[in-house]
Amino acid sequence: MTATQDSFGFVAEQNYAEPRDNWRTPDDLYQSLDAEFGFTIDAAANEHNHKCAVWYGPGSEYCTDTLDVMRLWPPFVREMARANIWLNPPFTLLAEFTEWANCAAVYGHTVVMVMPAHKTGMPWWHRWVRCDCVTQCGIGERHKADLRFLLGRTAYVPPPGIPASSPAFSSMVAVYRPSGAA
Repeated sequence: MTATQDSFGFVAEQNYAEPRDNWRTPDDLYQSLDAEFGFTIDAAANEHNHKCAVWYGPGSEYCTDTLDVMRLWPPFVREMARANIWLNPPFTLLAEFTEWANCAAVYGHTVVMVMPAHKTGMPWWHRWVRCDCVTQCGIGERHKADLRFLLGRTAYVPPPGIPASSPAFSSMVAVYRPSGAA
């Protein structure tokens, strides 16, 4: 196996069992959700895998590297106009991005996030997706995500130079809506 470093700065082994933070959402999945939500920003992307004209991630006009993503994402979400946000986060940072998606809903944004469906036993999933507790965004609201489990296995698109393979997991979509939104 060959180790590679993706644009988020994480080293990943090139086989189906290792996390790949740089894989792109398949067009058909994104387009069906975009038709429903009308996304205005892709909030976890890079120059090779972004789905919206406005995107946030390493190399965007808003941040330069992984440390910027971790540090600047929360204030970026607080300060931007209300948006419908697409989020295919790095799977190695699911805990952080589910917290941020929840907080974005607190600030009035709709966030649609794709993630592996086999993570439902993780503490962060119960805290930020199922929302068994009050968020810590300073507002104290609960934002339980609406969940859509996808049939079969989502065929994510690999970055250039990495062969395509079938994922070892099914995926789901979590929809975080602002309070009072239907």
